[in-house]
Amino acid sequence: EGVVSTESSLVRSDSSERQPIDALTERLNDPAVAASLGLLLDNVEALAVLAMGAQGLLNRGDTLADSLADGVHMLRDASAGAGVDIDEAKQAMAFGRQVMGHAGDIEHLLESRMLRPQVVEVLSMAADALVEGRAAARDGEPEITGIRSALRVLKDPEVARGLDFLINVARALSTRL
Repeated sequence: EGVVSTESSLVRSDSSERQPIDALTERLNDPAVAASLGLLLDNVEALAVLAMGAQGLLNRGDTLADSLADGVHMLRDASAGAGVDIDEAKQAMAFGRQVMGHAGDIEHLLESRMLRPQVVEVLSMAADALVEGRAAARDGEPEITGIRSALRVLKDPEVARGLDFLINVARALSTRL
């Protein structure tokens, strides 16, 4: 027995092959997946900020390490009487104190799995997508105005792939909660 919609693009027969949208719809109907996906969506801005912060830290890591190394060299030269400017030595000491004040945080961040290249890459990609999506939502008309338009959008392979990613993240997050 077939299911027929008023839109010809949604016509499906029980005897036909299972479509990717069917698997996605089933996954969206799972309460745990829906709850986890809702949690992700509720915190999407925080995830974007986190991603951009981690990317910024990685991008500036070499600069921070170079500055710290320069400060150490200046202190070594000063202690050896190499005639280093006192103001520069004071600046290096202030920077060293500031870094040391956050040593525990820096150590925790470096030991965490947040700075793995795969994580930074995904967070960076998500941050770019969030900015792009926000601009599109702000500048355009709503694409989804009801259940039919939502189902039509779900047939878009790019949307299905993105939702599949979010659902897999929601499922993985749910197992960790």
